[in-house]
Amino acid sequence: MNTINFRRLAALAVSFLLSQNPSAKAEDRVDFSKQIRPILSRNCFACHRENEAEGGLVLENIAAMRKGGDSGPGIAAKDPQNSLVLSRAMSTDEPMPPDKNSVGAKRLTAEELALLKQWIEQGAEGVDTVASEPIDWKPIPESIRSTYASAISPDDRLAAFGRANRVSVVDLISKAVVTELVDPSLDTEPLKLGPVADVDLVQSIAFSPDGNTIATGGFRTVRLWQKRFDAIPLDDTPMVHAAGLVATSADGKNVAVVNAVGDVDLYDGANNKLQSLSGHDQRIIGLAWTVDASRITIADETGRISVWNASDGKLLAEMNAEKEFRDVAIATDGSLLAAITGDGTIHLFRVDTSSETAKIERTLDSVGAITDATAIAIASQAPPLIIAASQTAGVSIVQSADNQVLRKLDHGGIVDALAVSRDSTRIVTGGRNGIAKVWNTSDGALAATLTGSPELRLSTAAATRDVARQKAQVAALNAKTAVLQETLKKEDEALAKAKEVREKAAAALAEMEKKRVDAVALVAATEAFMAKAMKDTELADQTMPAVMKTVEIGEATAQKLAKEIEQLEASLAAKKTEKATTDAAVAKAKADAEAAKKLAADSKAAIEKATKDLEAQKKAATAAGEAKKSSETELANRQQALDAATSARALAEAAVPAHQTLIATATRMQTTDDLRLADLTNQSTAAERRVIAVGFDTDAKRVAVLRPANILTGYDLATSAPLFEYALPGLSSTSEFQFLDDNVCGYSTSGGVVCRAATPRWVLQRTIGDINGGPLADRVTALQFHRDGMSLAVGGGLPSRSGEVMIFAVDTGAMLRNFTDIHSDTVLDLAYSPDGRTLAAAAADKTISLLDVAAGSVRRILEGHTHHVLSIAWKDDGQTLASASADTSVKVWDTLTGEVSRTISGFPKEVTAIEFVAATGQVIVACGNGQVRLAETSNGSTVRNFDASGNFLFTSSLTTDGTKVLAGGESGVVKVWNVADAAILADFP
Repeated sequence: MNTINFRRLAALAVSFLLSQNPSAKAEDRVDFSKQIRPILSRNCFACHRENEAEGGLVLENIAAMRKGGDSGPGIAAKDPQNSLVLSRAMSTDEPMPPDKNSVGAKRLTAEELALLKQWIEQGAEGVDTVASEPIDWKPIPESIRSTYASAISPDDRLAAFGRANRVSVVDLISKAVVTELVDPSLDTEPLKLGPVADVDLVQSIAFSPDGNTIATGGFRTVRLWQKRFDAIPLDDTPMVHAAGLVATSADGKNVAVVNAVGDVDLYDGANNKLQSLSGHDQRIIGLAWTVDASRITIADETGRISVWNASDGKLLAEMNAEKEFRDVAIATDGSLLAAITGDGTIHLFRVDTSSETAKIERTLDSVGAITDATAIAIASQAPPLIIAASQTAGVSIVQSADNQVLRKLDHGGIVDALAVSRDSTRIVTGGRNGIAKVWNTSDGALAATLTGSPELRLSTAAATRDVARQKAQVAALNAKTAVLQETLKKEDEALAKAKEVREKAAAALAEMEKKRVDAVALVAATEAFMAKAMKDTELADQTMPAVMKTVEIGEATAQKLAKEIEQLEASLAAKKTEKATTDAAVAKAKADAEAAKKLAADSKAAIEKATKDLEAQKKAATAAGEAKKSSETELANRQQALDAATSARALAEAAVPAHQTLIATATRMQTTDDLRLADLTNQSTAAERRVIAVGFDTDAKRVAVLRPANILTGYDLATSAPLFEYALPGLSSTSEFQFLDDNVCGYSTSGGVVCRAATPRWVLQRTIGDINGGPLADRVTALQFHRDGMSLAVGGGLPSRSGEVMIFAVDTGAMLRNFTDIHSDTVLDLAYSPDGRTLAAAAADKTISLLDVAAGSVRRILEGHTHHVLSIAWKDDGQTLASASADTSVKVWDTLTGEVSRTISGFPKEVTAIEFVAATGQVIVACGNGQVRLAETSNGSTVRNFDASGNFLFTSSLTTDGTKVLAGGESGVVKVWNVADAAILADFP
């Protein structure tokens, strides 16, 4: 019965397809670099390249293919049948690449096999590389929106994530999209790719430590995007001629400014109308619109108060208080004005606006009995409240109706600046201690404490972490001192015991040697005795024939003589005598024969006994020799143990002072960190950061604080976090400011107005690399700023060929370090250790390298994963590293020893991202099955899961405080969860 060989049939089918494939026409010339090499690169280079040539076969160039490997030449020009590369690619028995492989290589298609066969038939010639030529880039459809990279700003406010070649920046508090990062050059000829961040997929994103720069990695390029608070041009605005105070109406449509000659210019934005109010010849220190913008109140430093009709510029009322005004506050409805006079008292004036004309009258000469007032504000409610700060009485909330102090606000120092929110529900106090505080007007409860700048806040947080880490290290080192001392004690005991055991072993060896010598001597004596016995036996054996012959002759002679005696009776007497002699000789010979027989028997018996004794003695001697050898081995072992104990004791003894040196160094570092933290803390409350002015934005969600040198800091009231800090240059030391729309304008009573945006723009600052060539070989797959923000580590490389790590200067884009040949495949993630001294690089070659950036060398290679290492993260202790891999596991490494301390398995798909949760031992990991897992590295247990089912997750990011986690993947949907309970906080579809 015939059987069908299905494998042979499959091979014939492939051959048939090769012969029938229309793309493999004989007249077509196959280009190796453009048609063949890409096929081999996708499916073969992973195992057959210069750095990893399986079977000795390299397929990266034609010469190497001709040379072949262990099985012979790879290709034979014009001879497909004898070209091993083609036959193995076509094989159904042992296909190459194999169906199950760890690098994702695919079997060559019929079309690809046809091209390879045709190229060989044509002579297997060509050039190995494609001449450098521009890539014809096309726009990526918006339907392609997978998220491969994400990052969260160090202040935990913003998140940036990619969708294909687009990058969005979102606010995690408001959940609003802040901006899209756009490189304008990509939307112009010749590219015309649209408003995008890169020509290709964005696979890496990083925030700088100060949060002011975002780095994005694309094809052969890194783009640096800078946060900017633009100066607002004043041309064609009402403030172009401002030289003093500025006031806007509640709806923002009307603006009043003091110009250079002291007039107040009123701008009606709704009607595009301008008019000027004149009459105050002294410096104006108070300027305010009523709620409906129908009137405006003006006060100057000489105590003159005036109320004007805003529509026609008519003076409605005026009053000279005959007091020097140092500061003025006006109610939002214009009905009340409070002024601090030169003597430090507070005077209250009421403005009657019930008729066409207005009336101003003084109602109080001393608000709250305060005599050393420093700042004043009015909360416009029914009845209005006077908020007054003084040097000795703190901050008082006084009822305007009865002049009674309703409550006190304990700022903690002298307050020089006050402001009330537009709705009068909040009060902000600014002190000489550099701190601003926000209070609830209704009950005087503290709502927020505002201090520091964004950079100072981040630096202080980093310094706090450094101090905590260093304290923990010093504590651990100090704790280890007792351990080392105990170890030394144990080593002393072990050394003494080793000496004792060694001496016993030496004594045992001496005894064994004596027994061996005695046994050998006994064997020698027995052998000598046996030698003599052997000689006696030999002698007896030699004598016996002669004696026996003599006996035979004597007996024959005796018989003969007997006959002769009978015959010769005559000579009987003589013959008897002769016979007697002969008989005596015969008897003697018989006796000698018997004696010889006995000697021989005795000798044989002695030899037999001696032989038996000799065997026993030889065994005893051999045993004694072996016992000696055993004793010698035992002595050698004991000596080795003694040497080891001596060495260990010496090491333990040396470890104590060496450890003390480590403690001293670590303690010095701790002192340095403590001093730096103290300095940063002091900077937040230093005199040079005293508060000059404070103010709310329109909806009371932000507060801005003005400090010396006209440094303006904006704070988010929801989080108390600083949002921005910049200078408003060109103003005098007596400056004020206010929010106008989404801008902040600073002004001074001695002239000058400066406006800057309160919300930043993200602008492309620099591009490192070039899509048409340059230092970066391929896609940038990893980015990491150094902790000082001065340099940026960039990872990538040619897939299946090389992994690269380069370090660039952020301010110039210059390359500072280039680590080559450290990986044989693409670098997929980078992570600096907390102290910034070690850069860990994870790669597709299944390894992790620990790089000493300062020395430009590799400290250690971590090996243990069986597939691509996709993500890595340092624990805050600076010693522990966690890694996530496509082998569906997480490994936790001790970087000092290079050993794996724990492997966490049980993930159903690739583990694509990992990050430690703040300073804990917990990690957040993202998996290809659409789940984010919070796991405990100490025991591998799962704390909780965060569900993003249906989305193959490629990236996750964690806030610095460890409270929020973000993840995105194939679908492009990005989710944000609360780490504590896995509740969804935001969803960006």
